Amino acid sequence: MSVRLLRVLIEGGATEVAAALHEDVHFRQGDGTVHRGRAAVLAMFGRSERGVQYVVAEASLGTLRVTMSVPGMPTRFSFLLRGRAEDDRLVEVWVEA
Repeated sequence: MSVRLLRVLIEGGATEVAAALHEDVHFRQGDGTVHRGRAAVLAMFGRSERGVQYVVAEASLGTLRVTMSVPGMPTRFSFLLRGRAEDDRLVEVWVEA
């Protein structure tokens, strides 16, 4: 279930992303910054750099490997996106480089 919900974070629109997040979700970025609560996570996504493209490269049990391309940079970056769900909503999401 969490892989399906994590995929929504990468491929879904704002309404779908909001629906996939639990009200009290904790989202830990790769640098250790933690955003607590659906509103804070949605605000973080809203501040994302425009033009950045995310693609799911691989999916396995509870984990997505995501590639990211940034305008003006010749290489792609990849990271793991992991999560835990309860009641069909993400309660924890974390990024690993």
